[in-house]
Amino acid sequence: MTLLYVVDDDPDVLDAIGRVLKSEGYLIDLLPSGALLLDSLERRVPDLVILDIMMPEMDGITVCRRLREDPRYISLPVVFFNG
Repeated sequence: MTLLYVVDDDPDVLDAIGRVLKSEGYLIDLLPSGALLLDSLERRVPDLVILDIMMPEMDGITVCRRLREDPRYISLPVVFFNG
Protein backbone atom coordinates (compact mmCIF):
# COMPACT_ATOMS: atom_id res chain seq x y z
CA MET A 1 0.00 0.00 0.00
CA THR A 2 1.28 3.47 -0.86
CA LEU A 3 2.15 5.60 2.17
CA LEU A 4 1.73 9.37 1.90
CA TYR A 5 2.71 12.00 4.46
CA VAL A 6 0.54 15.11 4.30
CA VAL A 7 1.96 18.16 6.11
CA ASP A 8 -0.06 21.29 6.86
CA ASP A 9 -0.57 23.46 9.93
CA ASP A 10 -4.32 23.84 9.24
CA PRO A 11 -6.26 20.92 10.76
CA ASP A 12 -9.23 21.49 8.43
CA VAL A 13 -6.98 21.16 5.36
CA LEU A 14 -5.37 18.02 6.79
CA ASP A 15 -8.80 16.52 7.44
CA ALA A 16 -10.08 17.31 3.94
CA ILE A 17 -7.01 15.99 2.14
CA GLY A 18 -6.91 12.98 4.44
CA ARG A 19 -10.52 12.01 3.67
CA VAL A 20 -9.97 12.23 -0.08
CA LEU A 21 -6.74 10.23 -0.06
CA LYS A 22 -8.14 7.56 2.27
CA SER A 23 -11.17 7.16 0.00
CA GLU A 24 -8.75 6.46 -2.85
CA GLY A 25 -7.08 3.70 -0.86
CA TYR A 26 -3.88 5.43 0.26
CA LEU A 27 -2.32 4.91 3.65
CA ILE A 28 -1.72 8.39 5.03
CA ASP A 29 -0.07 10.07 7.96
CA LEU A 30 -1.31 13.60 8.70
CA LEU A 31 1.35 15.85 10.22
CA PRO A 32 0.77 19.42 11.48
CA SER A 33 4.36 20.66 11.05
CA GLY A 34 7.56 20.24 9.10
CA ALA A 35 9.42 19.35 12.28
CA LEU A 36 7.07 16.42 12.87
CA LEU A 37 7.63 15.28 9.30
CA LEU A 38 11.39 15.23 9.82
CA ASP A 39 10.93 13.27 13.07
CA SER A 40 8.52 10.82 11.40
CA LEU A 41 11.06 10.01 8.69
CA GLU A 42 13.25 8.41 11.33
CA ARG A 43 10.53 5.76 11.86
CA ARG A 44 9.20 5.26 8.34
CA VAL A 45 9.88 6.80 4.94
CA PRO A 46 6.76 7.42 2.83
CA ASP A 47 6.36 6.98 -0.90
CA LEU A 48 5.43 10.66 -1.28
CA VAL A 49 5.26 13.83 0.83
CA ILE A 50 2.50 16.37 0.20
CA LEU A 51 3.80 19.55 1.80
CA ASP A 52 2.27 22.96 2.46
CA ILE A 53 4.59 25.78 1.47
CA MET A 54 3.41 28.28 4.08
CA MET A 55 3.69 27.10 7.68
CA PRO A 56 4.57 29.18 10.75
CA GLU A 57 7.42 27.29 12.41
CA MET A 58 9.23 25.90 9.40
CA ASP A 59 8.00 26.60 5.87
CA GLY A 60 7.79 23.92 3.21
CA ILE A 61 10.80 25.22 1.27
CA THR A 62 12.99 24.86 4.37
CA VAL A 63 11.65 21.36 5.02
CA CYS A 64 12.34 20.33 1.43
CA ARG A 65 15.83 21.82 1.59
CA ARG A 66 16.55 19.72 4.68
CA LEU A 67 15.28 16.62 2.91
CA ARG A 68 17.55 17.26 -0.06
CA GLU A 69 20.57 17.77 2.20
CA ASP A 70 20.15 14.26 3.62
CA PRO A 71 21.29 11.50 1.24
CA ARG A 72 18.62 9.16 2.63
CA TYR A 73 15.82 11.43 1.36
CA ILE A 74 17.32 13.06 -1.72
CA SER A 75 15.03 11.11 -4.06
CA LEU A 76 11.90 11.27 -1.86
CA PRO A 77 9.14 12.81 -4.03
CA VAL A 78 7.63 16.02 -2.63
CA VAL A 79 4.52 17.80 -3.92
CA PHE A 80 4.04 21.38 -2.73
CA PHE A 81 0.65 22.98 -2.22
CA ASN A 82 -0.69 26.15 -0.68
CA GLY A 83 -4.09 26.28 0.97
